[in-house]
Amino acid sequence: MRAAFYSVLREALFPGDGDIDALLRTLNTLGIHDEMARVVAASVDQDFALTGLSQHMITVLQDVMTNTHFYVEGIADPCRTRRGTRPGDPIGNILFNMVMSCILRDVKATMLACTDLTWFGDPTPCADYMESQPLPAAGYFDVSFVDDCAFGIHGKTNQQVEDGIKAIVQAVTCAAKNRGLVINFEPGKTEVLWHIVGKGSKERKALLAADDSELRWQTKEGPIALRTAHAYKHLGTWIQAGNVHGKEIQQRSSMARATWGVLAKSFYNKSYVSLPTKAKVFQSTAFSQFMYNAHIWTGVTAKEWDKWHNALRKPFCLMVRGKLRGANPLHFDMDAVSALAGVLPPRHALQVARLRYLKRLTRECPQALWNLLMADATCKDSWVEGCAEAFHWFRTHYDIPFAPQSDKLVHWLPFIALDVSWNGRLKRAAYSCLQYCTAIAERQIFHRRFCESFEAAGGVLPVSSSPVQEKWQCDLCTRCFPSKRGLASHAARAHGYKRIERFYATHATCDACGKHYHARARLLMHLYDCPDCLLTLQACFPPATEEEVDRLDEEGKQYASDMRQQGWWKTKAFLPPARIFGPLLPAHDTPDAAAFKAKWAVRTTVPGTSYQEFQGRCAVAEPPADPQVLLFAEDFPSFLMQAPPGPNAGGGALAQANLARETARLHIKWLVFVHFFSGFRRPHDLHAVIESTQLEGTSQLLVISVDMCMQKKDGNLATDTATNWWINRVRAGQVVGAGGGPPCETYTAARFLPDGPRPLRTGTHPDGLPALTAKEWAQLRVGSRLVFFIFEVLLELAKYGGCGFAEHPQWPLWARKFDPASIWSSYQARLCRTLNCFSAVSFDQCVVGSPAKKPTTILLLRLDSFRHEILQTGSGGRCNHPRGAHEQLQGRNEQGEFRTAVGKIYPVGLNQSLGRAVCRFVSLTFDHKFLHCQLPDDFSCFQQQMFEDHGKVQPDYHKVSTT
Repeated sequence: MRAAFYSVLREALFPGDGDIDALLRTLNTLGIHDEMARVVAASVDQDFALTGLSQHMITVLQDVMTNTHFYVEGIADPCRTRRGTRPGDPIGNILFNMVMSCILRDVKATMLACTDLTWFGDPTPCADYMESQPLPAAGYFDVSFVDDCAFGIHGKTNQQVEDGIKAIVQAVTCAAKNRGLVINFEPGKTEVLWHIVGKGSKERKALLAADDSELRWQTKEGPIALRTAHAYKHLGTWIQAGNVHGKEIQQRSSMARATWGVLAKSFYNKSYVSLPTKAKVFQSTAFSQFMYNAHIWTGVTAKEWDKWHNALRKPFCLMVRGKLRGANPLHFDMDAVSALAGVLPPRHALQVARLRYLKRLTRECPQALWNLLMADATCKDSWVEGCAEAFHWFRTHYDIPFAPQSDKLVHWLPFIALDVSWNGRLKRAAYSCLQYCTAIAERQIFHRRFCESFEAAGGVLPVSSSPVQEKWQCDLCTRCFPSKRGLASHAARAHGYKRIERFYATHATCDACGKHYHARARLLMHLYDCPDCLLTLQACFPPATEEEVDRLDEEGKQYASDMRQQGWWKTKAFLPPARIFGPLLPAHDTPDAAAFKAKWAVRTTVPGTSYQEFQGRCAVAEPPADPQVLLFAEDFPSFLMQAPPGPNAGGGALAQANLARETARLHIKWLVFVHFFSGFRRPHDLHAVIESTQLEGTSQLLVISVDMCMQKKDGNLATDTATNWWINRVRAGQVVGAGGGPPCETYTAARFLPDGPRPLRTGTHPDGLPALTAKEWAQLRVGSRLVFFIFEVLLELAKYGGCGFAEHPQWPLWARKFDPASIWSSYQARLCRTLNCFSAVSFDQCVVGSPAKKPTTILLLRLDSFRHEILQTGSGGRCNHPRGAHEQLQGRNEQGEFRTAVGKIYPVGLNQSLGRAVCRFVSLTFDHKFLHCQLPDDFSCFQQQMFEDHGKVQPDYHKVSTT
């Protein structure tokens, strides 16, 4: 090593000194014996590793090597370095790189003289990304970093590759020896990763395995034994032979989970630590380790990417448990749990890393790397194909048109190279992608929570497939399972069942076919796939004893654990099956096999029988004694216009009257109707209409109006806290009914008009389009949560006999070509229509006094009288006015405001019809005087009211909440 460093600094320390004797004396001073010194001196005297360095850098190197010092703890005075570099000084790596440049120069000269392999590792930067140079038919390249030098070789035949491996090893060994360095051939140091394919590969692998997986040959300097390896770790990433990535994915996932596990109990499981804080720490530690250099992997299949993407599912599930409101986190996909934690899901973060790397590629890509990438571009799962996926991802989540509408790398590189805001664009796309995944996750949480509550109340969920027509019954305990695999799993857990192959795989050799598989786990896989060998073993041997099989299984568990820690599966084949010498077992249908087994039966006194515990039969499923109702999604289409009460009364609890009325009389203690999303109070609004109506035989019906514009924080209905609070009020009997129209500005079809704002949702993307701004995502988040809120409250009222309504614009028939979004196409609205307590009506608001036509749909909870009344107005609830009689709610008015804003205010006729329906429900349901004649104390904060005239429209929720 010291001689190698001297070869770098000879010219710097002794400029102009060409005396070999002085060089020998210096080498002897460094501790190198005279014979080695003469060999090194001849090479060192010709080396000049400082080529290309300025005189200033040479002076710096000379000063670093002649006047260095460092401090040691406990010693006040500095310590002077008399030889070598000071501890921790990076100059050592620089010097070694310079030595390696001399070694590689000699290696290239030797390879050029004695082999036909072409070197194509030119580090010259790529000058033209539109063109690439073809790779030679047989060639090699090198990648070096300090003392880590890797050579890549490819050839037409396996023999040509083998000759190239030997030539490179000899050239490197000789060049290193001439500079006082010795190559270390110990395991894990100098090895070869050889992917043997093509003609004769099977025989070559067998010969290599017979030589203890070492490539051996004789040279002038002595014998060389080069070990073959199955994986090689280069710059933090495991590279496997055959372009397989299982070990790296397994190792990377295990290390990330271990990093998380160290802090799991002391940090991540603490409830007083906020989720954003946990997410930041997780991203800085485990997630960054998990993502390291994944964007440069190539040849990874879709199945492997899925495995990698889901590797951190458990840490994310445990972090977001508090946001799921009791739902099982395992019921949500990786995108959902990761987004709920505020972390961009791994598969999306991978695309960002790829696109960010492309910017660096345009500045520093060597021509050799570009040639390699282009040579592999047309292969499946190549890195260039991965870039095409990344470009598609970027165009999906970036809301401003940019660059070509193409996914080809050569079309994008010029734009990326010239764009000074590329990283900013990636941040914007990543933010939009995270918000998109979060919106989908929140809808999944609501969907699962709503379905559980719906089914618990007596609703019937649609099934996605036909009912099971058969069942597998266990004869030992009469339990039934829908499949044979389920029966087998039950037999293994409950009755100790083991597959019969385990009783005949007592070592690693198959005596039936004469092959040695090196591990029992691999022999078991062979017996699973080769029934003929299993039949032969069964005919010649009795089953092994239970004790022996248990012992072998325990050893197998330990073997699997050891392999998993190394990043391998237990069935990893390090060596090919080896043919054993000797006679094989007789065929299973011969007398020799029976005689063979009879002799072994004498030795085995108690053969195992666990393989017999798999006892069951397949039977046709009997129809249930109580016939069930089966609904399918296609039974109730998403398009909604008019809907009478549904068929499912839930045993009477979900009916319009009868048992539902008795439930209301027993449960409800206060006659309070809540108008959600009411906006400012106005004369003749729904609140005033209900409050001024005199009820017969009951107490006064109390009303409260709830909206953000009046109650500020208490009127914020877009949080889980508000949802839980109002549901608890319904369960406490403090609410008799509720209704309202959640904000529709993100759903309105006016966004599809030429002069309207751009659309935010579609039927394909009901939670929001993938590419939107931060302000638009905030607006969408609020709109979706308020829709979720009104449906949850209505379902809770349905269970306790209450009433209510939900109002929203009608599904726009005229915009069907734009695939519009509507809450009436949502899953929860379709489920509600199956219940007897719900009905729906669509009408034009002009028939109830609106100056505009405004088609509207209202979902009614036990307010079916409103539907009958509306259908008797106009032309069956439709406009009967002459053409041009209505205002057009399109475009903007003189003040620059959208004309659709005034449509938020209910016309007086609509308020009166809804008020009559609510009062009618209360009169028919409650015929006695209530003790509670005042609002509950819990509602005192909602008595704050703000009155405005019809000219002032309440602001959108998202605008108020950001001020």
